[in-house]
Amino acid sequence: MLLQCLDTEHCLLPTGQRLTLRELSAMLTAVQRDSGVELLLPAQVSAITSIAVSGAEAKLLSKTLPWRLEESLLEPVETLHFAHGVQHEGHTAVTVVSKVFLQHWYSGLQEAGIRVIGAYSELSLLPWQSKQWTLWLRPTGELLLKHGWHDAVLCTGDNVAALLSQLRDQQQGWPTHIVIYGESQAAAQLQAELPAQWQSMLVTRAAPSWQQLHSQQSIPPCNVLQGQFAAPLPWQRWWQQWRLVAALLVALLVSDAVLNAWQGWRFHQQQAEVKQAMLALYRQVEPQGAVVDPVQQLQAMLSAGARRAQLLPLLTALVPALASESGVTVDTLDFDAAGGSVSLQVSSTAFSSIESLRSKLQNLGLQVELLSSSSSGNSSRANLQVKQS
Repeated sequence: MLLQCLDTEHCLLPTGQRLTLRELSAMLTAVQRDSGVELLLPAQVSAITSIAVSGAEAKLLSKTLPWRLEESLLEPVETLHFAHGVQHEGHTAVTVVSKVFLQHWYSGLQEAGIRVIGAYSELSLLPWQSKQWTLWLRPTGELLLKHGWHDAVLCTGDNVAALLSQLRDQQQGWPTHIVIYGESQAAAQLQAELPAQWQSMLVTRAAPSWQQLHSQQSIPPCNVLQGQFAAPLPWQRWWQQWRLVAALLVALLVSDAVLNAWQGWRFHQQQAEVKQAMLALYRQVEPQGAVVDPVQQLQAMLSAGARRAQLLPLLTALVPALASESGVTVDTLDFDAAGGSVSLQVSSTAFSSIESLRSKLQNLGLQVELLSSSSSGNSSRANLQVKQS
């Protein structure tokens, strides 16, 4: 809803109804309060202009703007609120408004529970086109003159001709048209009062409503709710819309945390149960002795058992063959668990006895490899590698 602020006490609704702040507060519904209102500030307390701003200046514009415009203002900068808007053709829109007036309406509406989501100078909403000036007639007899994209002034019928001539000199020529908006009788009277040589430029049109002008803006107008007047975020409205989703999300997070905690506790319980089972199993195998790591100790016992399982069949076949070959003496015997083989270092008074032993072992189905042999006098030595075929 767009409220036209007439003075510090009264505003005008889009329907044309004139209300005080108290009457407005009583009239608005909860939905209208929550959706917010926009303020249309009168030209008496607001001014607009456009300034050229470079990229580097734009970053600090909020701080430098008051001092940049200080010389062109009639009031001290401390009593004014400065706002800047979008850029257009290298120029930035600037609006200067009375801080007291804006604070009065902004605080009053906020205290009444009414959100203020925007505030604009009525000068910034005036219709304008390139090579066209606008004269907007107020019912009070005052005139609003817009002569640029974001350049307009407040004037009266007495000084409008002089002001138009001054603008012509500044802009080095007349526009194609000067459009007069207002009631037909007042527009015709103003047109008759202007010099005859201007009549070909003058065009009279019916004034649209401020609501229509606001909705038809192709370029967003400069919203003065910046800095200390920045509109607060509608947390309450967002909460009303999303509280069910938030509650479900919180419930989901709590459930997930509880489930994770339970799974963690259950995992530790299972780990403890596994450790107890491993300890009991180890004690069944080895009732005595210290227990450091039952898993590693059981694995070591299994590995030793596997080595014994490989060695015993070989010894079962080797011992009878060695015993039957009386001329051969076993000097050393080594078991290679990884390869599953036995290395024998044997000696004999005759190498033929060693060969006889190798033949017997092969006849038993064993794989026998002569790794090395040597003879010295009446003694012969050999290294044999024996494994299952």
